[in-house]
Amino acid sequence: MEEKISGGPVYAKRTYELKTNSYHGIKGGHKVNVIWFYNNKVKNWEEQLPLTAQDRINYDKDFIGFPHYKTFLATKDTKDADFKESKSLIKRLDPVDMKPDQVSLLSNLSAWCVLEAHKEGIFDDIF
Repeated sequence: MEEKISGGPVYAKRTYELKTNSYHGIKGGHKVNVIWFYNNKVKNWEEQLPLTAQDRINYDKDFIGFPHYKTFLATKDTKDADFKESKSLIKRLDPVDMKPDQVSLLSNLSAWCVLEAHKEGIFDDIF
C-alpha cells in the first residue's frame, strides 16, 4: 500500500496457477500473472487536473464518493411523468446510470493509473 501513501495508483501483481476446466477445455498447470488495480482516490492524478475538475470531485454532488460509484441497480430519485402535477418523487432502479462526466473522469483516472504502473515497469515481464 505504499503507492496509496505516496499518492500513486494502488495495484497488486499476483501469479496464480491455472486450474483445469474440462467443461471449457482449459488445461491447468500454467502460471498466469494478474495485475489488480484498486479503484481509489489518487492524489498525484487529482493534482494534475484543472482546478475546475478538482472542485467538482471535491464539492459537486454528482461526484460524492468519487471514484466509488454505485454501478449496479443504484436507486435514484426521478420525477415521474404520471405524477408531474403533484411533483411526487418516486424511486426507480437503473442497472448502470452514470452521467457522462462521471464516466469520463473515472476512465481518465483508470487510464492514468495503468500508464503510471507501466512507467514503474509493472508490465515488463508480462508482454
